[in-house]
Order: sequence, then C-alpha cells, then structure tokens
Amino acid sequence: MVTADLHVSLNFPVTTSQIWRKDFYVPAGSTIADAIALSGIANAFPDLDLGSLGKGIFGIKCSSQQFVQEGDRIELYRKLVFDPKESRRRRAEHRKAGILTKKHLRQKKSRINNYTEHRDNT
Repeated sequence: MVTADLHVSLNFPVTTSQIWRKDFYVPAGSTIADAIALSGIANAFPDLDLGSLGKGIFGIKCSSQQFVQEGDRIELYRKLVFDPKESRRRRAEHRKAGILTKKHLRQKKSRINNYTEHRDNT
C-alpha cells in the first residue's frame, strides 16, 4: 500500500513582527512532534528549547502526539513576555492619574487599513 505525503506548514514567531515559516511534506501518520523534527527548525534556531514551546494547529492548542492532516498549519507559541493582568492594572493607574486617556488607545484614521474584497466576476 502506497501512502501519500501530506503538505503542512510550520510557523514560529521569531519576534513580534517576524514569523519563520516553512512549507514541507511529512509522511502520512506523522504527529506534530514528527513534523517539527522534519521541519529543520532545530537547525535554524539551535538555542531554541522546542520542548518549552506551546504547539497547535490553526490556533488550537494541541499535544505533540496529535496527528497532522493535509494542509495543516502547525504553530509554535512563545511564552508571554508580560502578564496581561499587570498591564491592565498599570493602564488603569495611568488613566486614574491622567497620564493616559482613552483617546490615546484609539487608532488614527490615517493608520486604519481599509481592505476591499476582491470578487472575480467570471
């Protein structure tokens, strides 16, 4: 019986603005751990502790033993750099002191991206 290879991609946020992505093929029946090993990310980032990173498929957290399917986007999640509750408390204190107002949190209209949907009229 011939098994086909599955096309998957691996995404890892190197920084907040840069994402390392690799599209590759894995044998059918591979797990997330197998796909990570085949991706070559360990060679690209030798100092990275892959065991401490969260893993998921299409934004849903999964274990390393989850089987991958055709077209899956495997994601590696970094740990949070800050505590969200602490950041919320700090913003509230700044608002109370008058340092930060809600208008500072709004985007300027010139910075808002307007996206248009492309429809093919064929």
